[in-house]
Amino acid sequence: MLRFFQTYHFFVLTLFMGIPAWWLVFQYPQHLKQTAWIAIVVIPFAFTERFFVPEYWNPVFLGPFFEWTGAGVEDLLFVIHLAWITVYSPLFIFRRDWEEKNVPWDMVVFIRLIGLILATLGSFGVAVRMGLNPLIGASVGMVFGMGFIVCAGPRLSGDVGRGLLAGGGIYFLICLIYGAVYREDFTVIWRTTGLSHQFILGVPLEEVIYGVLAGGLGGSFISFLRRSPTSPRSLSSLSSPPTRAS
Repeated sequence: MLRFFQTYHFFVLTLFMGIPAWWLVFQYPQHLKQTAWIAIVVIPFAFTERFFVPEYWNPVFLGPFFEWTGAGVEDLLFVIHLAWITVYSPLFIFRRDWEEKNVPWDMVVFIRLIGLILATLGSFGVAVRMGLNPLIGASVGMVFGMGFIVCAGPRLSGDVGRGLLAGGGIYFLICLIYGAVYREDFTVIWRTTGLSHQFILGVPLEEVIYGVLAGGLGGSFISFLRRSPTSPRSLSSLSSPPTRAS
């Protein structure tokens, strides 16, 4: 068991992320269907890992799945756990929730969703083709994604801001814990060519920025699909039993 943890650092990182991710999911059982949809929607982003290895980092993957498909088990867990953290942490920290209506899965929603994915992945691809470090490319993609969200619904800027703070803060704390366990990883496994070589408490600056931007994108994603911002809720209403799944 000890050898496993000494070898598969990326998998351990996804386990660290899974603790707050699953805890947050269980705080909102009324949104079970949306939780599942979020996991499905972010799966394509796991296959961008081939752009990061070995240009940004070179972790040891569990099993041959990365070589076979371009996405390892760790990549799937990473994007799903990160999505759940960034979606639900602003709701919990700022005591907010979505409106009581379901996401209207009509043609307009699908067009908006496809537009958001194209804006994010498309700008990421362009940035990588321009020779930027993949992590910077990912940040560019998320900036364009948030821009698309705000342009489509200016009232969602508040959800973007809360996501930047909540999701970004939790991701930074996870990186701090990971860096404390694997003290040399951020300087050995992470390859910072083309980056600033600046660190915040041992965490690469670009990694911190990545987490903050992911928080802004995730914190406004469901509001973007619902076409309405979150609304304030009391702690009692957040902890009350759900009436129906949304």
